[in-house]
Amino acid sequence: MRIESIFLFILLQYPRHLNAAACRETPMDLVFVLDGSGSIRDENWELIKSWVKLVAENYDLGGLTQIGIVQFSHWFPNESAQPYLKTEIQLGKLKTEAQFKEAVDEILIHGFTTYTAHAINKTVNDDFMRSDRFYDASVKKVIILFTDGRSYDRNDLPLSAKYARSNGITIFAVGAGGYVMEELQIIANGQVNNNERVITVSNFTRLNSTVDILKQGICAIQGNVDINSQFLLRQLRCVSSI
Repeated sequence: MRIESIFLFILLQYPRHLNAAACRETPMDLVFVLDGSGSIRDENWELIKSWVKLVAENYDLGGLTQIGIVQFSHWFPNESAQPYLKTEIQLGKLKTEAQFKEAVDEILIHGFTTYTAHAINKTVNDDFMRSDRFYDASVKKVIILFTDGRSYDRNDLPLSAKYARSNGITIFAVGAGGYVMEELQIIANGQVNNNERVITVSNFTRLNSTVDILKQGICAIQGNVDINSQFLLRQLRCVSSI
């Protein structure tokens, strides 16, 4: 038996005018960046895909929101082809919820290692920058990055995360199982001991508990409210037995 801590951001003040409809009216490019390493068992990969579909249900793919998916595991040095840093769903390609869910169901896990920093770089360069809305200042750019363990390229994480932020991309870092909190913090906001936009759960079965938290957090950065003045964010520490 193991005791773990679950860290979740709780939005203590939720303005009445802030709702799903308001969020949907705001243009957004959203990319899920999913750890597909060998530490994730097949049954947990299915839970990850179910979670992705639940998060995506909050947005209208036929409207102002574009959603893509990148899966990452291994990176080959000195190689131009990187088959395990892969765009599974291109931003803007799928226009209906049914199409998106069907495409998610077909994604097979890679296995192998965990090159998170290289996955962030690839997502910025190959996915966001190839969107025809990349230079549109009215379009919010968001990454939801999921991982369950330590990055092989952890030393590169600070620069990669900073590179994403410098291009106007906000990252939510979601960890399950054997996540490394310091890495999630660097990915999400660049600061160790700062849990802003960091969400963790003790096991994969609890991933769905993060859906509403992500929805509210994304809605805030879409400009519907000022997240610093309108929202009070508090870290809730829960203890669970596994």
